[in-house]
Amino acid sequence: MGMEEEMWSKVKPRSNGRPSQEAEERFFKAGAEIFATNFPTPEGWPWFDSANLKAAAYRSHREPLPDDLVDELTWCSETFVEYGKYLREARFVRRVRFVAVCLVVAIGLGVALSWYSGRLG
Repeated sequence: MGMEEEMWSKVKPRSNGRPSQEAEERFFKAGAEIFATNFPTPEGWPWFDSANLKAAAYRSHREPLPDDLVDELTWCSETFVEYGKYLREARFVRRVRFVAVCLVVAIGLGVALSWYSGRLG
């Protein structure tokens, strides 16, 4: 009997076809143990350090992400969470820069307009 068959033999379905609560708890416990390891590769994660993730997040609006980073974001939740944090930070910085440029232009136009109206009258 294979491992999969052995696992299914321990699952006792209810009358509605769903596994029992005990079987569900065993399943979730086994899944938690699997995902607590270096799943899915034994080489270990992450391939990208924080500096590379931050640089990729800041460049993401100008160029596409490298394929190996996309693979890691797909498989490694820690990298995905960290990249998301840097991406939100990069978007905030871009918005602040845009607001700062708009503010400088508005102040410049206001000063120029007041100077021009002062010369007229």
